[in-house]
Parts: sequence; C-alpha cells; structure tokens
Amino acid sequence: CSIHDPQAPGQEANQRGGPTRGNAEAALASSAVRVEATFTTPIQTHHPMEMAGSIAAWNGEKLTVYEGSQAVLGARKSLADYFGLPTGDVTVVSPYVGGGFGARLRIWPHTHLAAAAARMVGRPVKLVLTRSQMGYCFGHRPQSHQQLTLGAQADGRLNAIVQNTITSTGAEGGFIEPVTGHSLFLWAHQASQMQARAVRLNVGPPAPMRAPGAPLGLFALEVAMDELAERCGIDPLELRLRNDTLIDPSSKRPYTDRHLAECLRRGAEMFGWAQRPLKPAERREGDWLIGQGLACCAWHGGNGEATARVRVLRDGSVVVAAAAQDMGTGTYTVMAQAAAEVLGVPIDKVTVELGISTLPPAPAAGGSRLCSSIVPAVHKAAESVRRKLLALAQERAEKSGTAVPEGSDPEKPLDLAGIVASSGESNIEATEQYRPDGREGFTAMNFGAHFCEVQVHRLTGEVRVRRFLGVFDCGRVFNPRTAGNQLLGGIVWGIGMALCEGAPLDSQCRFAGADLGGYHLPTHADVPDIQVEMINHPDENFGALGSRGGVGELGISGVAAAISNAIYNATGKRLRDCPFTPEKLL
Repeated sequence: CSIHDPQAPGQEANQRGGPTRGNAEAALASSAVRVEATFTTPIQTHHPMEMAGSIAAWNGEKLTVYEGSQAVLGARKSLADYFGLPTGDVTVVSPYVGGGFGARLRIWPHTHLAAAAARMVGRPVKLVLTRSQMGYCFGHRPQSHQQLTLGAQADGRLNAIVQNTITSTGAEGGFIEPVTGHSLFLWAHQASQMQARAVRLNVGPPAPMRAPGAPLGLFALEVAMDELAERCGIDPLELRLRNDTLIDPSSKRPYTDRHLAECLRRGAEMFGWAQRPLKPAERREGDWLIGQGLACCAWHGGNGEATARVRVLRDGSVVVAAAAQDMGTGTYTVMAQAAAEVLGVPIDKVTVELGISTLPPAPAAGGSRLCSSIVPAVHKAAESVRRKLLALAQERAEKSGTAVPEGSDPEKPLDLAGIVASSGESNIEATEQYRPDGREGFTAMNFGAHFCEVQVHRLTGEVRVRRFLGVFDCGRVFNPRTAGNQLLGGIVWGIGMALCEGAPLDSQCRFAGADLGGYHLPTHADVPDIQVEMINHPDENFGALGSRGGVGELGISGVAAAISNAIYNATGKRLRDCPFTPEKLL
C-alpha cells in the first residue's frame, strides 16, 4: 500500500516522461547555484458530480449502451471486443457526458456487467455505481514522489534539470502517470536527466485525470524555480524571463508559436506584481500573513483526424453531426458556431448532433484536442456545402436571367431555404474529413502564467486564496466564453490539489476517504474571484485554423506551485507536499 514498500513490485517507466539529454552530471558540477528538493502528491480521485452508470439493451445480437463517455468510438470498440461482436453491431449513445476528467475515456467493468446482465435477462439493465464505489472503480490520479535538482549559473540561467520520480499504479495493468512529461518544455537548459519508476499497489487501476502528469511535474519544477530565484537574488518573474526560449530544449525544434513572456508581462501588470512583498512574512493584516506567488504551466498542443457532416434543410436550418462528445466544455457551441459563421446564418438556426457512435467519426474528448480537430472539420464541411449552394444559386439565376455574385459576401447572405427548395432535394449536405495540417519540424505547446495571492493565519495555519489570475497562450481561441470557463475550471482544480484533495490508503489498501464526506473538494468558500486572460494569437504553423487546443488541461498545471510560492512569500515556509493543510504550517 506504499510506493516506498521494498516488497511492492515496480517497473521502469521512462517511456512516459521527458528525455535525458546531454551530460546532466557535468552541467550540475559546473553550476554556480544548485537547488535540490523532494516533492510529494497523494492519490486524487475524479469524483464527478454525475455518478458512473450504464444502460444496456440488446436487440438480437446487436447491443446499444447509453453511457457517459468521453470516447463513444473507443467505447464501441471496447464493448465489441469484449462480447466478440462486429463494431457495427454495437451502438454507444452519449449526448451528454457529465463530468469526465479523463475517467470516462475508457469502459469500466460496471458497463460490461450491465451489458452481460441485459443479455442474460433479455431486458434492458441499468447499473449505477455508488459514490463509495466511484473511489475504487472509476480510476484515480496516482500518488507521486519526486526528487528534483536544478543547476544554474549565477545569473539564474539554467544549466540542468534532473527529475527522478516514483508513482503508483494498479495491481494489474493500468495507466502510468507521465510526471516528467512536461518539465523540459518551459525553460531553456543545457542538459536533462529524467528517471521514472512505477510501483504496483493493491488498488484498482489509475486513469488519466485532467492534464495527466503536468500538475505533478510542474508543481515540483515551479516551486524549485522560485527557490532558485531566491538563491540568485532575482525576482521570480525576471528569472523566468531570463530562461524563456523559442526553441524546444528537448528536440531543438522551434515552437510553432510561443508567447509565454507576454503572458508573464501582461499578468504581472494586471496583478500588480511590482507591489509584491520582497521579503517573506513582510505583510500582515491582523492575524493574517499575506503573500503573492507565481508559476507557469505548459500542455501539449494537439489535434487529430475528424469528420463532420453539415446539412442544410428546406426551412433554411442547419444540422451539424459528428461522433464527438460534450462534457459541458462547449463542443455543441463551437461546432454550431463554425457552421453558422461559414454559412452566414444565426447560430440559433443550427442544431448539433453528437455523442452517437454511428455519426461521422471524431476524436475522443481527451488530451484537450477535440476542439482543434472537430471545428476545422465542421468548417471544411460547411465550406463544401456553401460551394454546393452557390453552384445551385448560380444555376437558378441563369435560368431566371438574374445574376448571382461569385464567392461569399457576409453582407448578402445566401437564401438557404430558397436554394434547397428550388433544388428539389430535401436537403443539401456535405461530409468532410479534416487531417492535421500543421507545418513539420515544430513542437506545439500551450503555455500560461499563474499569479496568486494568499492569506495564512499565523495561529491556525489556515490558507485562503484571496486572488488568482491566469494568463494563457493557446493559439486562436474559437470561443472566449467556453475556453475561459475551461481555464477557470482548471484553476479551481489546482486550488483543490493545493489545499485539500487527497485519498490516502490505510494498511489494508482501503481509501480513508472513498466518498465526498472524506474526500475534500474546494467549495465556493474556497474559491476566490478568478481572472482569466487569453493572448489569442492564431498559430499559423500549427494549422487547425490557428488553434492549438490544450485549453481544458492547461489551466490546472502550475496552480499548486503558484499557491505554494505565495505561501512562502507570506510565511517564509516552503511547502513541497500536497495538500497544504494547516498542520504543515504550524
């Protein structure tokens, strides 16, 4: 039940992390300043508000499953393989997912059991897990133990990053957390040495959980960067600007685009960083110690192949369809928005169909890559439909002796209903596939900067986050409201990681808090007014209409580090073990 138990089986997991590059030992030996520290994080569980549940029904040898799924096509394949069916004989329906956070990317045993029971009794079966079962049977983020060493020149420029990690995984199989997978993208450095090991515990399998690896690895890196700044006598903001880079240190390839320095400078101005207390424990309000901190974050830009169908009906309304998923992240909205913009119709004239495995194939809602895949597909299909409509309009005009202007004029929208009606068809449609269209030879990453103010009670050790600002660079933002909501939600998750979340195991490998009574999530009282700012520079090198994706998982990364650094500024005490509960400050 412990990753430090010498009897626990383990395995090398370096394939899940950043690469070793250069001679890190020599780089450390030549460093004028060296920071070494150990960081720990506990098991965290998904615990979405919506319970895990499935409804299964058979029609002969064909299976239909109603499931909150982040990947309806992956769920269909999993069920087909399990029951030995052709994929065409399985339909997965998930128009509304509920909270997923990575746990709903796979099919869990309760879904197989529901389908097996439905087959046995010859009737539909509904099976819902209890809240306590959710802790054991719905995945979790593994615990981690990290030893991090930074070596730098006297002016703070990094020579080496060394990160050795141990994480937990399940008794059999299971997901391995890529803790070191994001640490090498933020800052320029000469050499790196990354080692990872996974230890099997007597628990169920872990699963991807919002931004796998990044919140853990960047927690350690960004706290260590603050300590490095102090050792060098440099402002933490200035230290990061000195280590900024437009080249990926791991591959030596340029980034498709990078505006992290702009995030830092804009955030510093908005937050009032220049007024930050220069020395720890310098500012007080009664019994409260006030401090400010910052940290940066990174997450991969990504997209994939996606197919969408756009159909214009006789009444001029538009139907967009794809086997995508919406967890409340705004997939319905941005798909409708893309079609409306191309076809020049009000968005309320567009209906979106998604979450059914029989629709045109689309990626899973995971890795923050769905939006940057499906929106270009919808855009492409809508353009194809528009070309068809223009051709029909031209044909109709030639027959009637009137002229129709070539191309698109947003001031003169097409008469969609009239064109479809005159064609004699019930609708005009197009189905198009988008394939990633970025330039080769680049690394695609999203970046951001967090600024935090905390107050710490000098007698009780209670920590309250008073203000929080996040400034992010994700390429083009299709919809500022839905994207901003995702980034804000990620910050709330980071506050939970920092202040209250953890699921410790007892000696029998049982969770000490397997329900919401024992697993503490941040409530409204724990969450301050959060500001989210997006740079919104389209990334032409990445393609995908300039969007790198990445929004859903970028926001959480680095938050715990910003809070830890703010606590140090308030109290003079470094916290390297999440969560930062009061006893760690007393």
